Amino acid sequence: MRRMYTFLLGLLVTSCPANAEDKLRRDIHGDPLPKGAIARLGTIKLRPGAGVDHLAFSPDGKQLACWCGFNYSANALVIYDVATGNEVRWTPAPEMRALALSWLRNGRGLALVHVDQEENDYVMWEFTDPKASLPRREAARNGRSGYDLSQFAISPDGNWVAASGMTSRTKEQPIRIWRWHAGKKLDRASVAHKIDFGGRGCRGFHFFPDGQSLLAVCPNASTKSLDLIVVDLLKGMQREIITVPLPADDWKNECQVVVDPRSKQFALTRPGMPARLFDLATGKEHASLPSPRQEKDGRQKHIHTVAFSPDGSFLASTEYYGTLRLWDLKNNRPLWEVPDAHVKTLSFSQDGRLLATGGIEGAVHIRDAATGKELCPQPGWELVPSTLASLPDGRRAVVASRTPSLSVWDLVESKCLNQKDLTGSVWRQTLTPGGGAMVFTRDNKLQRWDLADKVEPVAWACDETVYNLSFSHDGKTLATLGDKEARVWDWPSGKLRRSWPLTELLSPGLELLSALPVSEGGSRLATVVCESHFQSWMEFWDTRTGKKVGQSPKDDGRYYRPWPTSNGVGVFAGYSTRDGRFILYDVNRGRFIRVFRSAPESRDGEFNFIHDAALAPDGRILALAGNDQSVVLFEASTGLVRRRLAGHRNDVKALAFTPDGRRLITMSRDLTGLVWDLSHPTAGLRGASPGIIEAAWHDLINTTDGALVQNALATLAANPAGFLGLCEKHLRPAAKLDHRAIDQWLADLDSSVFATRANAQKELEQLGEEIVPILKAQLGKKPSLETVRRLETMIAKLDPVDPPPDRLQKIRACEILEYIATPGARQFLKRLANGARHARLTVEARAALDRIDKLQARK
Repeated sequence: MRRMYTFLLGLLVTSCPANAEDKLRRDIHGDPLPKGAIARLGTIKLRPGAGVDHLAFSPDGKQLACWCGFNYSANALVIYDVATGNEVRWTPAPEMRALALSWLRNGRGLALVHVDQEENDYVMWEFTDPKASLPRREAARNGRSGYDLSQFAISPDGNWVAASGMTSRTKEQPIRIWRWHAGKKLDRASVAHKIDFGGRGCRGFHFFPDGQSLLAVCPNASTKSLDLIVVDLLKGMQREIITVPLPADDWKNECQVVVDPRSKQFALTRPGMPARLFDLATGKEHASLPSPRQEKDGRQKHIHTVAFSPDGSFLASTEYYGTLRLWDLKNNRPLWEVPDAHVKTLSFSQDGRLLATGGIEGAVHIRDAATGKELCPQPGWELVPSTLASLPDGRRAVVASRTPSLSVWDLVESKCLNQKDLTGSVWRQTLTPGGGAMVFTRDNKLQRWDLADKVEPVAWACDETVYNLSFSHDGKTLATLGDKEARVWDWPSGKLRRSWPLTELLSPGLELLSALPVSEGGSRLATVVCESHFQSWMEFWDTRTGKKVGQSPKDDGRYYRPWPTSNGVGVFAGYSTRDGRFILYDVNRGRFIRVFRSAPESRDGEFNFIHDAALAPDGRILALAGNDQSVVLFEASTGLVRRRLAGHRNDVKALAFTPDGRRLITMSRDLTGLVWDLSHPTAGLRGASPGIIEAAWHDLINTTDGALVQNALATLAANPAGFLGLCEKHLRPAAKLDHRAIDQWLADLDSSVFATRANAQKELEQLGEEIVPILKAQLGKKPSLETVRRLETMIAKLDPVDPPPDRLQKIRACEILEYIATPGARQFLKRLANGARHARLTVEARAALDRIDKLQARK
């Protein structure tokens, strides 16, 4: 019978969405939200999800094709409506990379794609053909194809595709030219032309607008110059050579050549040099764009991307992470410029009126080519946000990006309430206790930003670069880590309590990554020490004496992240390993809790890497963000997967729970944030029969099936009356302890009579988990070795890493009581909170009541 109830329960949950509105839910811009998300910070309009590699306008200029890519995982073809920025089409293409993209005047959209990072498979794809399927990788083959190519081009008429690169023996390859054949792989198509330049190799090539000629750039060691060779494709022969002299050994370096669409001139750009313009008929230089500005550190920004307007009168140029300019080539001067544009690729519309730019990290802009004015501006970020913090009201969050800027967002209305753009170098930032301000480090000083007003220096400033700062859980202590010292300050007075020179905290060859107060009042400081990129551990210090009081075990981990919990259980830390594991460590108890894996094993046997982690304020849920674009929610006490949140288009880089733990904010490399509703789904589960409710109660003891547990929690939360009846039947407050009897049994553990010692241990063990704190306190009194052995045996038995099923059922029941928060649930929690002081059930009930009171106060 119970199996039938469980089956029906699972059927109900799986057939109903988390919320009935999920299918219709959209963000404030009208774009659909992924299932489980209730808001989006920023927008997906003109935000393809990763760095933009290629852009191409449709012939009428009404649509823009964009290819974005990031580590072969977030690659996609996206087509936008130019007027609105709306997505017309989004085609995810994992493990693919576009090598060339073109939208022809006859309306055909062509792309040459690399379909597999492990194999040299290059496929010709016509992306505007509705009958053409997305190219796919084939099953693993023996060996790679014969072509290892690095340079590609599609002719403007769409008749040819050209490629060149290196052979397996690192010798220069000739330029190979194929007739365009949609859907065909290059290694299976016949080569129409093979152009060899005497072993000199080719550093770049460009089709002429008529599609009948090709301009190839070849280094010439004998003349220390570059030879620009024009190749007649119809005859398959070299037509003429233009020699471009270059200073010193600069002829060996990389270069970019772009031909004027009228075939009258070409632009040559090289790192560290101004862009130079040459007459295509004579090969003579007739103009040189002024040198880009020099940075403060002496580095020269260089033009790395250029594009001619269709009539050849203007040239758009961009510096790497620098300025976008449009040059008037008749007068050799810029018409307009946009500083800090972060542009990677450029494309003019075919009538020359529009200029599209693709960002290094994923932002697309469409500008009026005559004025530089942005025609379709979108809210959000230009660069990936670096840190994220939820404010105590649970409605707002602070986002920091590398621009650098700090912004406050309304999580409900999905709008930016306040933003502060900063200059200088911002290292780290954290919210002040209470969340009224952000404290950050800039230009070797601590500064404070009142979230509603202005940036101002704090009353006290460090005399060194501060690259890590953290508040204690009670907000009374601030730890800072600089170039020379770790310091502990009283907050908000700014009084220095203690400092340690780094030479005292570190052995030679080690690095200090962070410092965080991990106890109330800040009497205990945790420092994270790194020996190599993937080996770190924690060391603990008494801030009153300055002495080291403990250390966590060393392991193959990347970082630690301490989190104090609001349920009084303690402070936890976590670290990730290179093979995708995340290990949770109990700081107070000095032991590992368990190992979590956030993502499945990849094709090459590696596990996806973990970018960020967050522990819910109640300590129940651990959220892990890997590089598979999803977030996994684990039950911290068991390691079971409760939910998987999918909807971002790139790796999730930052996580933050709201203070009530009912929402999770995620920030991604796709330049958007999502707000997820973590409420227990109840749609379609209300009015369940007593049998199904009883089966769900029994499933609260499950330790192997996270989906079953989630279904049980949802069913019980949807039926509060039936659930409270089961609580009345099965839950009792933890029994109070008889301390006189306990003191006697503790003394008997040191008796000379074996039977007395054994009986004392038996009596103490029967008291259950609530006796554990007393046993630990007894250990601190340095008893005899025999007593120590018995105490440690009892602690290990009564306080196991994996909670026994009956304790797990009680903890999960408290979770539901807190969630429903009805008058009856609150009253029952009060009864549980009056149990034995140190019992886990008592601690959980007290913490749940406290969170309910705070949540209602905020409302």
